[in-house]
Amino acid sequence: MADQPEEASASCAHEGLRQRKLRQTREHVEQVTVDLVDRLGYDEVSVEMICDHAEISPRTFYNYFGTKDAAILGYIPASIDADALQEFIAHTDDDIIDALLRLIASAENSPLRRSSLQAQRHRILHQHPHLLTEMASRIERLQSRLNDAIAERVAYELGAATTDATVQQRAHLLFAVVTAVIKIALVAGPEPLTQDLPVSEATVLERLRSARRLAVEMLQ
Repeated sequence: MADQPEEASASCAHEGLRQRKLRQTREHVEQVTVDLVDRLGYDEVSVEMICDHAEISPRTFYNYFGTKDAAILGYIPASIDADALQEFIAHTDDDIIDALLRLIASAENSPLRRSSLQAQRHRILHQHPHLLTEMASRIERLQSRLNDAIAERVAYELGAATTDATVQQRAHLLFAVVTAVIKIALVAGPEPLTQDLPVSEATVLERLRSARRLAVEMLQ
């Protein structure tokens, strides 16, 4: 694997290639870090060891993560993609739950995309409370933003303010439904999600839709 990401090209096609290479490098370093910590223990793994096993320089590591803890926790965006959020809020003519599932499936670091890695990460987090606390804080911020986005869309559909009690109640209910669907998708379906390699957005979306159908069947 190349030590440094290649320079961005002026063309959109080359920009896409560059972004893919950045993501692949980041995912590789995450996997190496989690493998080492899961196998050897948190205190036995250093940034230098991670760099040696990932075949990157310390400079590249710090460009991507900054700390060992950040590499263990993995990349989680500070917020949901603005364009994806705007599309979700504006397209009020489609099924809101399916629109939410599409939004979740597009998330780059979804646990549904790399379930084997997430299982390893889960073990590490529960052995080290400071990591678990930081991960919980990250997830809470994203959940809050997603709930706000749901409220914005519901408010737009109803022609009401986002602070309206009916809007808030429906937004919380929709959030709870989607959370339940994600949990079902993680544990049920045509085959377990145990692959080591990332799966496509389309595969994740189909898994979520299958989980939704299963949830409906269970309630009938």
